[in-house]
Formats: sequence, structure tokens, C-alpha cells
Amino acid sequence: MYTIDTPTFNIADADGALTVECIADADGSDIILPTVTDACGNTLSAFAPVITDSPDPITCEGTRTYTYTFEDCAGNSDQWSFVYTIDTPTFNIADVDGALTVECIADADGSDIILPTVTDACGNTLSASAPVITDSPDPITCEGTRTYTYTFEDCAGNSDQWSFVYTIDLEPFLLPANGSQTVGDIASAIEPTPPTVNDNCGNELTPMGPAVSEIPACQGIVTYTYTYTDCAGNSAEWTYTYTIELAPFTAPDDERTNVECIEDAIAPTPPVVNDTNGDPITPVMSEGADPTCEGDKVYTFTYTDCAGNKDDWIYTYTIKDETLPVFNGRLPEDLTVECDAIPSPESLTATDNCGTAEVTVNDVNTPGDCEGSYTIARTYTATDECGLTASYNQTITVIDTTAPVPSTSFETELTVSCTEIPDAPSVDFTDNCSNDITVVFNEVNGFDDTAFDDYQIIRTWTVRDACNNEAVYTQTLNVLLDEVITQVTGPDRCFDDGVIDLNEFLTSENKEGIWELVEGNDMAQLNDNIFNPTTLEPSEEFLPGSEAINYVFRYTGLDNGCINITEVSMAINADCIVLPCGDSDIVISKALTPNGDGHNEFFYIGGIELCGFQANIKIFNRWGALVYESSDYPQIGLDETNDPDGPDGSWKGNARSSIGSANTVPNGTYYYIIELRNPATGDLELKPITGPLYVGSK
Repeated sequence: MYTIDTPTFNIADADGALTVECIADADGSDIILPTVTDACGNTLSAFAPVITDSPDPITCEGTRTYTYTFEDCAGNSDQWSFVYTIDTPTFNIADVDGALTVECIADADGSDIILPTVTDACGNTLSASAPVITDSPDPITCEGTRTYTYTFEDCAGNSDQWSFVYTIDLEPFLLPANGSQTVGDIASAIEPTPPTVNDNCGNELTPMGPAVSEIPACQGIVTYTYTYTDCAGNSAEWTYTYTIELAPFTAPDDERTNVECIEDAIAPTPPVVNDTNGDPITPVMSEGADPTCEGDKVYTFTYTDCAGNKDDWIYTYTIKDETLPVFNGRLPEDLTVECDAIPSPESLTATDNCGTAEVTVNDVNTPGDCEGSYTIARTYTATDECGLTASYNQTITVIDTTAPVPSTSFETELTVSCTEIPDAPSVDFTDNCSNDITVVFNEVNGFDDTAFDDYQIIRTWTVRDACNNEAVYTQTLNVLLDEVITQVTGPDRCFDDGVIDLNEFLTSENKEGIWELVEGNDMAQLNDNIFNPTTLEPSEEFLPGSEAINYVFRYTGLDNGCINITEVSMAINADCIVLPCGDSDIVISKALTPNGDGHNEFFYIGGIELCGFQANIKIFNRWGALVYESSDYPQIGLDETNDPDGPDGSWKGNARSSIGSANTVPNGTYYYIIELRNPATGDLELKPITGPLYVGSK
């Protein structure tokens, strides 16, 4: 009989816990119950949780605990709890503080304040405390700030403040319009009564003053100025202006006199003039400009009294000159001259009855057959200050017989290298008579792109002027045929990528030169400009990943007047081919009959001879005895399997000394194990290969 006594169990999982911000978040949605099994491995379910709050009830912060009871079939039980900790965070009022500018302290009464809506971190709307009112300065007598500060506090004691600031700024007050009056004497300019003025808050202001301007000695302006200032320091002035005026006076009538020359128009004596009070006035004279010949010379006398009243007395001279000027000395004769030898006008002089006369020259050209052939009619004109003139004419006949000449220097003969042929010089030409110059430039290049010879370049400038006077100027370049060597590095290529046209590396238009192989394996063929590396074959030294073969080709030809030598370097590799190096590529002997008939004379491993593997081989008889082994067995190509001699070191059925006295092993079936390893690391490249081998040596 079995007595079943189920033992108690314990819940292995630790109680759960989580901190939340609000009581509404402690709703049990975050609780994941542990998996509980009894002592017999049965999964147990929990009873509904018992919820306890601390404090009870929770009004703001505290803990809420969910307690779950698990019980097995024998009545054994254990409890697991999940505790929420409610920690209400602080809050910040999002709204910026309020502000308003008013003029008077009475306007800062709080009636303009609209409080913001503030919620705590759990979304509860909070109420503000009564405002704390602060004034700056305290007390405010005129201008300053009044601040209303409100405090918002949540159930957890977190709080933030919001303020509303009134700025009291008393604006400037306005004054009535200034007063004014015109009077005839100083005694009438008595002190006025100033107006009544209030500031913008209704307070009456008491003016300072008046400030009285300086009293004029004759006439002018007298001002009375009153200054009003409010408590904020705003200030304004009210002015009353008296204008004092004096009656004008009258000067005598103007006078006029006629004279012949300006030298006769001397300053007159002015009359005596008194102001309206009988006091004499001293005039100020101004002299008008002298006329050049005929016209008026004016003297103006201006009288000004103490009040600034003015009147003028004018004396006028009328001037008139009728005598022509006369040339002095010898006058120039008619001439015939070359166009670059035209004489300058002579410096003639003339005299006039009222002074000197000015002599001017004017040339009038009459065209001839060309630009450098024409006639000049040169007129000398003597003009006096009154505009009266006398003239003299001279005729000059102009001719042109000279061709243009260079105005810039250049060398007429140079010896240069074909690599440094200078550009044709920019030659300017001038002509002694005209700017209408025709220049015809021609260049003859003697370079022959079929001959390796020095050559000449002949440059010719033919110039002609407007009168068909012509000249020819020449520059000869003796050009030495030098070499221009260009080094070109071609891209790396795989030998199996196809033929290469070496002309693609030339920059010259002439590609009729000769290509030659300077460096590289000559198994690759060069036919004119076509290089064919596909005739190369992989070998132990020429494999994918091995060192490439460096090739250098030289091209010699003529181009742009020089010997063009281009050297092209490129590396040819074997990276584009894939060697047969897998299990399926290996060919191994199935039979060994070293009887001299030329077939199956040696044991071979073929097909992967270029893969770089090291072959370790062991051959056993059917009883498991080792008959042959090698740590570096030779590998051959598949076309060498019928070689009667075989490679050095190959096995031809030779017997080990421990097996009889025969030179070869007995006929029968043998078994081989072949390991292909990396010779550098010794690691296996392929899994070991095993198989049977029939040996028929007798």
C-alpha cells in the first residue's frame, strides 16, 4: 500500500514591483503572474488578488498591493505580491507670465488678469492661491511695476507660480498751441498769462518761468517761454512770441553813362541815404562782371537799416567797341608736305584798340585719292574782347608715300626644338598717315610626318596702308626634330580577357609608327599594334593570385612636328581563370601494371597539379600492412598519365623491404589514403580520399 503525502511548495519568483505617477495607473494591467507548480510538477492557478492601499484610502501618493494565493490539491499554499508605488511628479505651468502697460497706478487693479488653466501631472485641474501683490518702487508714486503672483499646488505638495506684471508708464502730456502777436515797439511786448495744463492722469501742472529772450535794439523777436513738467519727468514748453517791425526807407533813382572801353567804367560816388529815423546808412558796393566787348558794367550800392530793410542805388556804364584787331609780324605761306610732316599752326598774335586780341586756328580737310592724301585749308582768326574778328588763310597739300612699319619688335630667325615651338608673335603695325592698315598673316610649316628630318616654319606678314603703300615682314623658325616621351600605365588585365589594341593608349592623331615589345614573356604575341596575351598558359609560376607578368611596349612615330615615343606598361595576371581544385576534378589510378607496355606504369594523382596542394599518400595491402607512403607525392596533368617513366618520386609498385625479397609487391588489390594539405599551414584542403587499387606486376 502507498501512502501519498504531498509536500509543501514555495514560489520561486520574487514579488513584482512598479512605480507609477498616478493612482489610475495602478490598475493591475502591468501584472504578469509567475508560473507556479506544486511539488509534483502540477501547474497551479492563483485566486483573485487581495488589494490593499497604504494609506487607505490613497488620496495622492502611497502604495497599492495586489496579493495572489496559489494552493495545491493537498491544501498547501504560498503567496506572491505585486506592489505599485504612486509617486506624483512635479509639474510646470506652460503659460508664460502675463504683462500689460498702463498709464496710471489706478489702472493696475487686477481687472485685466485672466488666470491660465493649470493641471498637475495626473491631469487634475488646480486652483490658484490669492495673489501676492508687490510694487516696485514701493510705494509707487508715479511710474514703476505692480506684480500679481499666483501659486498653484497639487495634492503631493508640488507647486509652481504664475505672475502678471503691470508696467505704469505715464505718457507725455499735450500743450495748447503757442501764442504770438506783432507790435510796433518794444514796450508793447508785455508778459502774457500762461495756459492751465494737466498731466494724462488729470493732475494740474505748475509752469516754471517765464524765460525771456534778449530784447532787440531796433526790431526783431521777443519770446516768453514757460516749462511744464509732470511726475514722470515728461517736460514741454509753451512759448508766446512778439514780432517788432520797423518801417522801410527809399534810395534815390538809378543813373547810366556810355563809354567805349571797359577801362573807362570806373566806380562812381554813391549818394547819401538816411533811414526813417533820420540816421545815415553806409552802403555796401557790389561790382558786376566786365562785359567781353559790348554790354553793361553795373555798380550796385545796397543800403540796409537796423531793422534789415534794404534798397539799392545802381550806376550803369554802357560799353561799345567797333575797331577790328590787327595781326602782328609775318604770316605763314602755302606748303606741300608728307602726311607725317604736317607743320603745327604758327603762334600768331594780334592787337586791339581796347587791349589784346586772341588768335585761334581752324583746319578744314578736303579728302584726296586716299586717307594719306588730302588738302588742309588752315584759317587764322584774331578776335578781340568785343567779338570783332580779322582772318588769314593758308593752304597745305598733304601726300603719303610710306608703307606701314612694325610697332612691336620680334626676332626674324629662331632655332627651336619641336617641343617648344613658340606661338606666332602678336605684331602691331603703324602707318605714318592712317589707321586703315590691312595685315595678311601666313604660316608655312615644312614638317613631313613621313620623314625624321629637321624642318622650317616660315611666317609672313604682308601689310598695306590706305594709299596702297605695301611692305612684307618675315620670321623663320629652324625646327629641330626632338623626342617627346610619354609614359602610360595601362590597367591590369587577365591573360584570358582577349586581345589589346595598343593604339588606344596613344594621344596623337598619327598612329602610323612602330610598336615593339621591350619587356615581358614573349609567349604572348605582338602583331603591329595588337597584343594577344591569350597565348599564355597557366603554370606553377603563373596562377590566379600569383605575381603578374609585367609588360613594357614602346611606340615610335611622328606627331605634331616631333618624334613621339610612348611607353605603355601593364601587368598581365591569371586571376580570371578558375582552376579545377575540387573532389570531382581529381583523377586517381585504378590499376597499376608496371610491365613496360607503356600503360599504367605508375600510380598517379592528376587533374589538380596547379592547385598548390601537397599530397600525402599511404598505400596498404588487404591485411592493412603499409606497403608505401610519401609526404609530398608528385602530381601530374591528365595528358601525362601514359608517360612510361612517370615523374620523379612516383610509385611503380616497388615493394618495401619488409615484404619478401621481390622488387615489386604481389598482385592483388591494395588500398590508398590520400590527404591534400596546404603546404604553408598543413591544413586539409579537401577531406581524405580513399579507394582500391589493383596491382598486377607479374
